[in-house]
Amino acid sequence: MHLAVCTQAPFDYIGGFAADFNYINFGANTLNDEEGQTLARFRSSERVESIGWGFNFAELGITNHAWGLTFKRFVSALAPGIGPGNEGTAASFAFDAGYLYKFLDHFQFGFTTMNMGPPIFYISEEEKDPIPFTMNLALAYKGEFDIESVRFFQVCAEIRLAREIATARAYGDPDPFYKAIFTDVGRKNFKENLSETNILLGGEETLVNTISVREGFLFDYIGQRYEFHWGFGLKLFDHGQLDMYSISSREGFFAPIIQHFVSDTTDDHRHGSWGVRDWQTGISFSFFKLGEWIQHDLAWWEKRPMH
Repeated sequence: MHLAVCTQAPFDYIGGFAADFNYINFGANTLNDEEGQTLARFRSSERVESIGWGFNFAELGITNHAWGLTFKRFVSALAPGIGPGNEGTAASFAFDAGYLYKFLDHFQFGFTTMNMGPPIFYISEEEKDPIPFTMNLALAYKGEFDIESVRFFQVCAEIRLAREIATARAYGDPDPFYKAIFTDVGRKNFKENLSETNILLGGEETLVNTISVREGFLFDYIGQRYEFHWGFGLKLFDHGQLDMYSISSREGFFAPIIQHFVSDTTDDHRHGSWGVRDWQTGISFSFFKLGEWIQHDLAWWEKRPMH
């Protein structure tokens, strides 16, 4: 379950603020001994609460650069209540930071650093794990084609590179995120770093500012996730939107292509996708500007005059 709300401050130079809540239910799980006897039952889950601030310096005439900061708190209860000290649950905090640059009217470049925070532990404080510090680079395009006053056709596209960075050690604490950039990325060659970088491609086509069709592809070599994503959206009154998506990634998907690039016949990656998220489906409802109804909202497909 994911809930989020954002608002623009009364004064533009203050920026905008957002609050976000994300919850994942992993269902009921059991702990068994070597003979298969059930020792305990528990429900696993994770939740994240965050607050964010986005701003620019438009008051100084800088309109094509924007920045954002987010503080988050999370609780990862993989095996809650196991052990006398409630082992199996980790809790901590982290920060995100982002930058957005708009250029050539239709293009945007974005950079984010996510999950900058201390390591966590589930069982013993002597056995800490790094949280998934991740860096993203993205290039996006958005264009609109009008017929007279009608917003007839819109097209968006994006390519994003995501690299999770972490250095764990058999003894002692893992490297902090700012050091792991050098001990993880810096000590690997270009090919190794590329194999650990997720590549995401996406596109969206919208007709009359109402009906949208979306498609995307995830290339995750290390995780053996090669996924085709598809979905659609329905927008009404400039205030509400319904979105649905699904993932197609059967076991062995993309194997013929991967085999052209992997020469080692014993390499497990030659088998293609694991298929763990095949036919995963989601649906969401979004509401915008509920306190700013104007007459134009009844004709949301029309192009609005510039202010």
